[in-house]
Amino acid sequence: MANVKISELTDAGPIVGPELVEVVQGGVNKKAALSAIISLAGDAESVDYDNATSGLAATDVQAAIDELVAEAPDSVNCQVDVYSTPGATSWNKPVGAAFVSVICIGGGGGGGSGAMANAGSARGGGAGGAGGGYSALDLAAAGLLSTVPLTVRSGGTGGSGVIAVGAGQAGQAGTASSFGAYLSAAGGAGGAGGNQSATATGAAAGGAGLYTGGNGGVGDDTANTAGAATQLAPAGGGGGGGLNTSNTEVAGAAGGTVGAGPTLAGGTGGTTAGGAGGAGNGTASVGIGGSGGGGGGSENTNTLNGGAGGAGGANGGGGGGGGAATGAGSASSGAGGAGAPGLVLVITWF
Repeated sequence: MANVKISELTDAGPIVGPELVEVVQGGVNKKAALSAIISLAGDAESVDYDNATSGLAATDVQAAIDELVAEAPDSVNCQVDVYSTPGATSWNKPVGAAFVSVICIGGGGGGGSGAMANAGSARGGGAGGAGGGYSALDLAAAGLLSTVPLTVRSGGTGGSGVIAVGAGQAGQAGTASSFGAYLSAAGGAGGAGGNQSATATGAAAGGAGLYTGGNGGVGDDTANTAGAATQLAPAGGGGGGGLNTSNTEVAGAAGGTVGAGPTLAGGTGGTTAGGAGGAGNGTASVGIGGSGGGGGGSENTNTLNGGAGGAGGANGGGGGGGGAATGAGSASSGAGGAGAPGLVLVITWF
């Protein structure tokens, strides 16, 4: 019999047990009752394939497998749409969609700038901005509008460095990202400006969502703290370093990490003598939060600036707080780092 694809054969009529079929046994074509073959079906998994006696070469078996794979439908088929550029746009429901998985991440808060005061006075570093919220939801495609408006929000800007004696400037809050009315995640709060005293700033609160973003680190003259770590949501920025009444410089605190590994390390804290904080880490096209930016280090020389806070990592990481500086000169306190923009990710399953 000539080689013919299974797909090219005509359909058989009703098959009953007594009918005969051709089999290969010991390399010889023989006939057998269909009922006898059916009785072996339960033991099929225990039958060894013997290439020497079956009459089939390995290439024949592989060719049959390739044909089946080519004609079989895909077992998993999905479409991934990533929206990471801030602004308003829309998602169009694809034809044949079965259900949709959506992730929203809010923008991260900006870090506050450090305080400025004369030597011998306490000067606090700025607080780190908080991470945006993280929300996720599975939706039946049949219940969705054919076109869904969505918004990706920017992160908050960091507080500007100050050149006159006084407290630092607060960072701006991030804002919420949303997928129509179906899902949203709030932005993280901005970090407070450093105090012109030994009083620590409060911690900026993480954005609300299914998972809350990490709080920003505290800014202080001596005891600034790292941004809060998270498992999946964006992390908070580290607090900026300050100066106490003894004019002791303090390094910036690290940004918060994301994941148990940690998967994404936080930005490094800036060194003393006005070192800048490192930027947080992130993966813009993947639906997890970014780590926080590191806080800037303080600077006592009144002609040199305090360290700037690092930017938050994509997506939604909080910016680091700026370092404090000394007045009666030409210096500026360290600016706060910017919070990272949010994200909307849509996975359509068919």
